[in-house]
Amino acid sequence: MSLVKNITSSVPENVRNTQEFRVFVAIIRQKDLRSIIGIKAYVDSEIKNCQDWINANKTANTSGTKNRWLSAHASHLDFLRTVKSKILKYL
Repeated sequence: MSLVKNITSSVPENVRNTQEFRVFVAIIRQKDLRSIIGIKAYVDSEIKNCQDWINANKTANTSGTKNRWLSAHASHLDFLRTVKSKILKYL
């Protein structure tokens, strides 16, 4: 049984129907993650990297470029935290 099928069977249907789950499965396929432990480690490391980047670049400048980057990283961090709280608890 492939990892994606294993994950799909262990997650409840109401969670499987969310947009976050579809994106999460696409990330698993794109990054070629092969184990549940690897998935959890990847999510934790991405959360840490995003949080570190946001903390290092908190100061806003006069141009909007940094603010757009902060917004993108904050959105990605929010997505990863949602995945961790809603999906990874079933694995």
